[in-house]
Amino acid sequence: MRTLVTTSAIISMLAFLSPTVVAEDEQIGDPLSPVSAVFGQPIDLNFPNIIHPPPHRKVMSFTGMAQASGQPRTAILGIHFDYIDPNNPSGPPVVIPSPNFYMEAIPTGGGFVQINAGPVQLINFCPDQVSIHFENLTDFIEIEFYGTFNHTCVPIPEPSSMTLLLLCGVASLRWRRRLR
Repeated sequence: MRTLVTTSAIISMLAFLSPTVVAEDEQIGDPLSPVSAVFGQPIDLNFPNIIHPPPHRKVMSFTGMAQASGQPRTAILGIHFDYIDPNNPSGPPVVIPSPNFYMEAIPTGGGFVQINAGPVQLINFCPDQVSIHFENLTDFIEIEFYGTFNHTCVPIPEPSSMTLLLLCGVASLRWRRRLR
């Protein structure tokens, strides 16, 4: 009986410490220096990834500050992400969120305001490259912005590791019930 408990405890600890069950996120934060966006001229920025073996999921977000100058009305900054589908590398990029932008309202004449886009968790793998795109959707207004584009590969626990963890939990519950 004592051997079962010891073995169960060791297996549980190994399951929790194994990289397939609890793996560290490798967050990539690419800072963007101040950029000016004008109407009709989208800004496209591409970033390489650190490739991980499956199963992983890509999470992307952008946080930063923006200010608008020009006519006294609210400016709209559109932000979206995309990636190349490895099953169709010659095809168009897959846009996230599809078909719309994240739209950030920025009042003119004021100081910098906080802007956020994401987090987006719609990619079920880590592509070779991810992109972020900014577009000023308001004419006669210039938007200046800066911030950080975060793109992280998050490991997904393997089913076999989760099964082992479940088995250890059931074994320890049975042992506890026998002691009563």
